[in-house]
Amino acid sequence: MIDDRGGLSGLASGFVRTAQQHPDWAALVHRGRRWTYAEMLEEARCWATRLRESATPGKQLKVAILAAQGPTQHVGKLASLVAGAAFIPLSPKLPAQRTAEIIARARVDTIIADSFSVPRLLEIIESAAQAPTLFLPEAVAKMLPLDEVPRIVDAVDLAHTTPLPFEQCATPDPGDTAYIMFTSGSTGEPKGVPISHGNLRHYLDILGCRHDFGESDVFALTFEAAFDLSIFGPFMAWEVGAHAITMTPGEIARPVDFINNYGVTVWSSVPSVAKSIARGGTLRSASMPGLRYSLFCGEALPEDIATAWQAAAPHSIIVNQYGPTESTISVSEHVWQSERSPSLCVNGLVPIGELYKHHTAIIVDASGHEVGAGHRGELCIAGPQVFEGYLADKDQTERSFVSHGSDSGQPCRYYRTGDIVQCLADGTLVYLQRTDQQVKIRGHRIELGDVEAALRGAGAHDAVAVPWPSSDPQFLVAAVTGLGTDLEAVRQVLPPYMVPAELVPVTAMPLNQNGKIARDEVAVLVAESQGATSRTATGSIMTLAQVKSVVARIVGTPAHEIEDSAQLHSIAGWDSLAQISVVLELQTRLGRTIGPEYEHQLRSIQGIFDFVRGRTSRREVNRSLRGVLVTDTEITHNDVANAALYYCGYRLEDLVAHATFEQVAYLLIHHELPTSDQLVSFNAALASKRTIEPALVRILAHCARRDAHPMATLATAVSVLAAEHSGSGDRLQLQTSEAVLGAGLDLIAKLPTILSAYQRLRHHKSPVPPRHGGGHIENLLRMLDLPTTPSNIEAITKDAIIHADNGTTASTFAALVASGAHTTVQAAVATAANVFSGARHGYASETSYGQLQGLEGPEAVTAYIERRLDNREPVEGLGHAIFSRTGDPRLSLFRDVATQVAKREGNYEGLDKANAMFDAAIAREGGAQPNYDLFGGLLYESLGLPLDISAPLHVCYRVVGWVAHIVEERRTGQPLIRPDARYVGHGPRTFPASAGGVPTPSTCIGDELASEGR
Repeated sequence: MIDDRGGLSGLASGFVRTAQQHPDWAALVHRGRRWTYAEMLEEARCWATRLRESATPGKQLKVAILAAQGPTQHVGKLASLVAGAAFIPLSPKLPAQRTAEIIARARVDTIIADSFSVPRLLEIIESAAQAPTLFLPEAVAKMLPLDEVPRIVDAVDLAHTTPLPFEQCATPDPGDTAYIMFTSGSTGEPKGVPISHGNLRHYLDILGCRHDFGESDVFALTFEAAFDLSIFGPFMAWEVGAHAITMTPGEIARPVDFINNYGVTVWSSVPSVAKSIARGGTLRSASMPGLRYSLFCGEALPEDIATAWQAAAPHSIIVNQYGPTESTISVSEHVWQSERSPSLCVNGLVPIGELYKHHTAIIVDASGHEVGAGHRGELCIAGPQVFEGYLADKDQTERSFVSHGSDSGQPCRYYRTGDIVQCLADGTLVYLQRTDQQVKIRGHRIELGDVEAALRGAGAHDAVAVPWPSSDPQFLVAAVTGLGTDLEAVRQVLPPYMVPAELVPVTAMPLNQNGKIARDEVAVLVAESQGATSRTATGSIMTLAQVKSVVARIVGTPAHEIEDSAQLHSIAGWDSLAQISVVLELQTRLGRTIGPEYEHQLRSIQGIFDFVRGRTSRREVNRSLRGVLVTDTEITHNDVANAALYYCGYRLEDLVAHATFEQVAYLLIHHELPTSDQLVSFNAALASKRTIEPALVRILAHCARRDAHPMATLATAVSVLAAEHSGSGDRLQLQTSEAVLGAGLDLIAKLPTILSAYQRLRHHKSPVPPRHGGGHIENLLRMLDLPTTPSNIEAITKDAIIHADNGTTASTFAALVASGAHTTVQAAVATAANVFSGARHGYASETSYGQLQGLEGPEAVTAYIERRLDNREPVEGLGHAIFSRTGDPRLSLFRDVATQVAKREGNYEGLDKANAMFDAAIAREGGAQPNYDLFGGLLYESLGLPLDISAPLHVCYRVVGWVAHIVEERRTGQPLIRPDARYVGHGPRTFPASAGGVPTPSTCIGDELASEGR
């Protein structure tokens, strides 16, 4: 990106400049994780090395990017630019057939895809005539059905790739293409709009001059990659050394808290986002005091929304930007001024202002003649941001440009925007309407002819698409003739925002005097049909099928694939704009504003259905989450009614009787028992990972000197493994499926080594190193100085299988919460281990059996239990969270194991006491069984192990279940877990001026410490 003169060139020049001058500054923050300029540039250069391999000499490389908001999308853009390629952003929500058409028209050489988009990528490849190179930085190719693809670059390849040397990085000319955006085309085919580095250089320079963006700014990213407005946020931030922050769909739908919590200073979105929160009642006065800039583009900005936003962000400069994709994002703008701007608004819309420097415009009538100030006509623009022409479409290019004289007297080539505008006396431009059948809905540009062609292809004889409601279109309604129109077929070829929400059957289309369809009369028919709908009583306005149809249309998923009980976030294609679209459509249908207090009901199909039928509800706080379904799993089934426990469909009793620990571990992770070859490979993988680093042994020795509890020590050791991974160089990428599994096996293998090493260290003995031969349980016993007899191996194997998993316990749920935030497996297991160490969770073996230690004989135990129960005092280890009434299926299994070992080792005293507690508890009327871990304490005591090792031993077993749930979560795409809380505190309060301010220098902590040092 450095040219021959030592200067910087191209779209990425600002990023490269900042990376060289301030490498450690933050460039991107995604879901709480921070990437520096240096990290992203190094990653981009590695990817660029691989991208160059698919380049054709003499032809610019074309790289499609199929990725959701996140690091893969942004590094992919940078890597393309560094490699000298043009990137083509694709939407994972588009139908596969349409995406395949774009790939073919652009002659794409490589497709970069993130893990979220891989399922859609597989569909696209099936539809494509020829598969380009696939670039999968978050996946391992051999785990995907891609045998027919000739060339794939995956995470394994990238891990062994050298960054492209700086001197080999691209130095693009101004005329070279930086990216190609595809928009709706009137012929039914998407139109490619190539934007050059020169176009973008002018755009960024102009905005940099007009606005004082700086390195301390935080730019919020709200747009999908396939929307050209998505270029502004990251590249403007990088141009000035600031950082950009991504937002989840829910955060975009309700952005006020996000803006305040993350210090966002530059906001950019389509006006629909502002409309949704303003009309939902959450845009309160002075609620966003830290915003410096609020930029709106992509559709008309209503005056009332600008006014409301200004009140909510009193220190923000509000900018209404305008520009077709063909003029590089935006080419004019109006800065809102509360005192002056309202007088300039026309039809309740904020002006689009003045053109950027070096651009000229003419306004022409229907005959192509220029009109004067105050008259209406089509806006035509010329200047350095206007593109040269459509990709491989000379005819469309010629139709889109007009030649007119300029101030110099020479003919000038103007782009016809298709927008009817008026120039006010002071030169301000105001937008009025479209000239053609192209409309904008929620920021998406739509050719109505494109929609109508798809409807005719799906069975309609004639079709006319009408934006609705006419005053502020939020969706399409289509009038159709013919025997039937298959909307499911339409969804296969059009993106969700182009699929009509409703079809209005008509016998024949009304015609004008020229024999053409009278579109204005069709609009009247549609209005009449929608008027009847809006007048329908709330209780019957929508059926459950219609609710599903609305959601299906918005996300582009067939309605029959959406379950009646579906949560919206679980539906493929769901995002913040989809949430906004649902709320806006419901408001239109119901004819009223939907306040934020009902948001919780609009998160599921059934919830929406109940809401539209008038069944609104107040949420009750459920602090334990008991009874709340948080996920679907194929791993463990607690059949409470029948007091049974199953692992992947296999009854626990059968596995305890016949399986090895390794077989059960493989079963929980892969959901199938291993073949003999798979078991050999699995055992070998565990054996190869058992050794721990000397540095970790030193930490264990330090804990031993402090006499730390073994459970706390084990949890600390897992955190150390998480810290080691964070410095391994895998900084940018979400762990691939293969990496997740590898990290999980690493933990399963290492935890017994860590625990046994600590057990010996605290008794002033050197740790026993693991062996690469032998089974998992045999190694554990040997490292714990226990005899590796067949009977001991059998007993501990059963112990391990019984404890391997128990569904969504507190610790397992904690692991899912951590993993849903896309932590590493090590960090998620560290979270689970720390939760397990809580007194109310993992200490049952230690506490329930330990309370009997000071009691002499079974009679004393019986008296102790009865006394505490009579006095209604708690008894450690009595009852179970879910098996308290029907009986825990693990209890009899574990009791048998412990009893056999106690008898074999001669621990009859302990056995009698454990049985006495069991009998005393269940003898009471309505009594609950003791926790099964009562007999765990007996088992470990009989083997000569201290009771305080029981909880960490269970972690060595339970880590299998945690890893299995994490792997399952990554396969199914568990969303970020973010429950709500009900605020019950004070209302708004004023800080008293008399309360004082910050401490004076003489009372600062730093001075106190300095004084102590002196």
